[in-house]
Amino acid sequence: MFLGIVSLFLLPLEIKRMYEREGLHSPVSGATAFWVLLFGIPWYVKCQTALNQYWALKGVPA
Repeated sequence: MFLGIVSLFLLPLEIKRMYEREGLHSPVSGATAFWVLLFGIPWYVKCQTALNQYWALKGVPA
């Protein structure tokens, strides 16, 4: 149970690091995990959208 809660914060942090390595501004941060505590779905949508945009910038086809 504890690991599930921790992963809510780690996923947005890893996405943020991916963006920063490329010199880009990240649309998510560790604070994004608070979305799941309030609403649930916006956290998932925000993280998935950030990942999709990142890979699109890298030229990976949809």
